[in-house]
Amino acid sequence: MRGAGLKWREVEKHLNKKRCKRCGLKYSKDAADCSHCGNLNDTQLVAFKQKLLEQDKSHSKLGRKLLFVALFVCLFLVAFLLALN
Repeated sequence: MRGAGLKWREVEKHLNKKRCKRCGLKYSKDAADCSHCGNLNDTQLVAFKQKLLEQDKSHSKLGRKLLFVALFVCLFLVAFLLALN
C-alpha cells in the first residue's frame, strides 16, 4: 500500500496548483503571484515565453530522435529473429 500513498501525494501536488494567465505555467494556489513570471515586466515576460517555446521545440526534436532510434532497434531485432529461423 505504500505505492498508493506515494501516488496520492503526486495527485495532491497537482491539485494544489493553478495555471498562470500570463505565462501559462502552473504555480501553487497558496502563492499570491506566479513564481515564474510574477516579478517580470512585459518585455521580460515576452523573452521568458520565447525561451519556453524554444525549450519545447528542443524537447520535441529530442523525442523524435529517440522514437527513430527505438524504431530502428525494433526493426533490427525483428530482422535478427527472422534470420535465426
